[in-house]
Amino acid sequence: MWWTNLVACVVAIDQHVVVDEPVDRIEVVLANGDITVTAGAGPVTLDGAIAGPSDGSPFPEVVDGVLRVVVDCAACGGSLAIRAPADTELKLDARAGSISVEGMASAVTATVELGNLEVRAHGAGRVALGARFGDVSIDRSAADDVYVDVDQGSATVDVPAGPWALELDVRGGSLALGPGIVDDPTGPALEAQVNLGSLRVR
Repeated sequence: MWWTNLVACVVAIDQHVVVDEPVDRIEVVLANGDITVTAGAGPVTLDGAIAGPSDGSPFPEVVDGVLRVVVDCAACGGSLAIRAPADTELKLDARAGSISVEGMASAVTATVELGNLEVRAHGAGRVALGARFGDVSIDRSAADDVYVDVDQGSATVDVPAGPWALELDVRGGSLALGPGIVDDPTGPALEAQVNLGSLRVR
């Protein structure tokens, strides 16, 4: 309904799309390229240039309040910018590329294989971030659960000062812990692991 069918069963978008259905959760898988999500009032909108295969089903599709965009072949990709209400739950996966999320106040799960991942000005909601090769950073204003897993790269975690249930592990690099972060098992979870790189929590 929003996408243009091309030859060889390929679909593409290079336009502004307004999603006219209720969306509670957004799921994106992008083999190559960048995903950007920013908070905004009103319906979900998508902007970008994406190309990928089609099996004839709606692309993207909204089912039971879940908006899914999947472009998962090795030769496919592009860039996608999403604007959504702050309380929209996110699950994002960029195989080779970057992910940026700003101003949301919802549960966020995001992973990159090769690239950087950044979450800025985040409010409430569990956040779980992972990168195989790349840097991860999160800046949040609410004391809520944070999980970070980096194989090779750096992780920077900015959270409100106070009690946190800390599990921090850096196996081949450096760890810096700010003075305002207090280890307390009754606090929200703050778990971060870096296998090779650096971890800074402040």
